[in-house]
Amino acid sequence: MKVKLEIDQQLEKGFIILKTQTKSAQINNIIAYIEKTSAPLIGRKQDKNYRIPISDFVNFYSSQKKVYGHTSEEEFLVNSRLYELDEQLPDFFVRISNTEIINLNYVQHFQLTKSGLILIHLTNGSQTSSSKRYLKKVKERLLC
Repeated sequence: MKVKLEIDQQLEKGFIILKTQTKSAQINNIIAYIEKTSAPLIGRKQDKNYRIPISDFVNFYSSQKKVYGHTSEEEFLVNSRLYELDEQLPDFFVRISNTEIINLNYVQHFQLTKSGLILIHLTNGSQTSSSKRYLKKVKERLLC
């Protein structure tokens, strides 16, 4: 499949046009990916709701039966459960433990420990690690 990008300043913001001779599974996958990655997520902070693009989130984690999402600068309360986010988020997010999902686009580097765990250093300066239960899934995602 050949791809050609045309920039059209006349289109309204956030609008994409795909042209193809026939609709196929590959085209459906492209559409689903675009819709999934461009949909905003509602984050709550100090009794205010914000629409935040999914790609802006560095990680999601659960604590005391609540789910929080971190962007590069702020933390928001998210109304979804972690397992719901795991099913809905695009492929550049990976579950690394029972309590955390990270955005692979914000990973600065990985470090393998002597015990076999993966320490994950994120671009916002935070550090986390993959639990042994999710280690295989994380390695598979990294090697793709």
